Amino acid sequence: MSGNGRGNMRPTSRSPPFLVVGLLVAMCILAFNYWNVSSKNGELTRQMESLQVDFRAVSDKHLTVEKRAAELASQLSDLQTKGNQLQNGLSVKNDEVSKLSSDVENLKSQLQKSTESLQQAQSEAQQAQQEKSSVNAELEKVKAELMEQKNAPVVCDKNGCKDVIREIVGALTTHIGKPAVAGAFKDKQEVMQIVADLLEGADQQQQQQQQQQPQAPAEGQQNPDPNKAGEQPAANQPAAPGGQPQAQDINVPQPQK
Repeated sequence: MSGNGRGNMRPTSRSPPFLVVGLLVAMCILAFNYWNVSSKNGELTRQMESLQVDFRAVSDKHLTVEKRAAELASQLSDLQTKGNQLQNGLSVKNDEVSKLSSDVENLKSQLQKSTESLQQAQSEAQQAQQEKSSVNAELEKVKAELMEQKNAPVVCDKNGCKDVIREIVGALTTHIGKPAVAGAFKDKQEVMQIVADLLEGADQQQQQQQQQQPQAPAEGQQNPDPNKAGEQPAANQPAAPGGQPQAQDINVPQPQK
């Protein structure tokens, strides 16, 4: 009861000291905790802001990297396409190189054959040139012999050619007349040329005369005078205008040129 009386004796408006001290201690603890929490909050805020800046930078870098990666992927796709095209082109070029190599081998073989043909043609040309030279030499020799024979005078034996000349003169007298023959004998060189030309066809004339020779005349009939034959046409030949025989009845061979 003494305790209760002591409490009753204290004033009711004043707080006990240990309560004040406890409150002060609690306030100090709360103030320290608040300060500590505030400092930590500020530091965390600063760290958060720094992290946000870093996040933004990282995000920008990530976007840049993604764009770069997309560009690189596109470039890689283009490079792969170009690589495939280059491989296809390389295959085509390899095929062309193989074809060209075979063509070169064929051309080499053709060139070798052409060279051999050219050498053979050159040898044949040389041989032909030699043959041409020999033929030209023989031709010149033949020409020289021909000119010698052409320029050589015609030699006729008097006894051997007498009958032939008589027949020729008789035929001329018969066909062209005595006056023409007499006029021709005025130029000896011309007559000799005519006789020489006619001698070349003597055999042919003799055969023709044998074929056209008339039958033997009857007995008592005299042969016509050769000297008067030129004045009168033959009995079996029609007279041409002017007393001369027709040209188709003349059997004199043409002189050879």
